Amino acid sequence: MKVNDEIVCINDNFDNMISTISYDIVKVIILPKKDTRYHVREIVDIPGVGDGLRLVEIVNPVCINDPLFGKQEPAFTLKRFKLINE
Repeated sequence: MKVNDEIVCINDNFDNMISTISYDIVKVIILPKKDTRYHVREIVDIPGVGDGLRLVEIVNPVCINDPLFGKQEPAFTLKRFKLINE
């Protein structure tokens, strides 16, 4: 995947992620929805996970405080998406 690619969400189950982050953060972030199309805005490293995506259609507030990278906007793992027209 690369910036501007059109993708579709194939996994919108965030139960595991939500149980590990603050409830205050969950209240303010927008999550991708299954079967919805998005465009890649940015590809970033998610420490301990790998590449993550930020989406054109979802812009969340800076609310994740990572010990290595400081405060960041949340990103979503690549495995939650499929490239359209592979």
